[in-house]
Amino acid sequence: MNKEKKKSFDDIYEIIYQNSKSLLDIRKKDQNKKFFLAMAVGILCSVIAYMMRIEPIILLGIIAIILLLLLILYVYDSVQFKRIYKEYVIAEMVKLYSKNLNFLAQTGVTRQEYKMSGFDTIFTEFHSEDKIQGLIQENIKFQMSQIVTGEIEINKNADGSDSTTRRETFRGTYGMVTLPKNIKTTIHITYNSIMKKLTGNRIEVDSSEFEQYYDCFADNKIIAMQILTPDIIEKLVQIKQYNKGFLEFKIENQMLYFRHNCGEAFEPPKLKDALDKEVIRKYYDLFVIPIEIIEIIIENLQNIDE
Repeated sequence: MNKEKKKSFDDIYEIIYQNSKSLLDIRKKDQNKKFFLAMAVGILCSVIAYMMRIEPIILLGIIAIILLLLLILYVYDSVQFKRIYKEYVIAEMVKLYSKNLNFLAQTGVTRQEYKMSGFDTIFTEFHSEDKIQGLIQENIKFQMSQIVTGEIEINKNADGSDSTTRRETFRGTYGMVTLPKNIKTTIHITYNSIMKKLTGNRIEVDSSEFEQYYDCFADNKIIAMQILTPDIIEKLVQIKQYNKGFLEFKIENQMLYFRHNCGEAFEPPKLKDALDKEVIRKYYDLFVIPIEIIEIIIENLQNIDE
């Protein structure tokens, strides 16, 4: 199979902009128009009720109902706009990058698939959506999605009753790939930590920027250096500088896992224009840079003896 020729980000952005600008603008203006119209009607009803000298408790009830209806309308329109945004921006961007990849907004990786990585072992709550899946290179299956994990803590109050506290443990993207070769060892690239530096299998990487952000641990230093080439190091530093958060990689035998604590992903921007180029570039990098790193790793595997 010939290597697929990829479009540049600028080309992809231009196509998305031309195809969806009018639709997104109309939907956004319609959403704002309905919201402000409903708000005006609500204020008018409140003023009329006040002028009719309705009992204060009844007036407050009317205002509360109006506010609730406004909230329901806003949430409904936001959900509809999000659906359109993901269909016309995110799904289209994924497909334009590679015809072998698909975006499934309502689907995600499973809890068990995330637990396989060993990245996070303390969560009790798990949610996943916005799955990107398909083939990279010839027959390498790729999948990633947005995930949120958390844990529930139950505490005893002074009066003997229980109180529940929810704590988020991770929010970002997670993915996995089965590599074409078993390296029969473990390599883990994770965020920089003073405590982790004390472990015996940490290896030094010849990059001050990488060492500033990341730590690399490996059971076999020779294999790690064969895989962790300068172009991979450059991309790991790049995504840290552009998108913040850390892109964590782990290779265990033939499985490769990665996650990026980037926060919310693939959602329409709240304060910026829906087609803000900087936001879309961030979402593009969230799946393209991991794919590019994985493709380099696959090439580097050819230099490793069975």
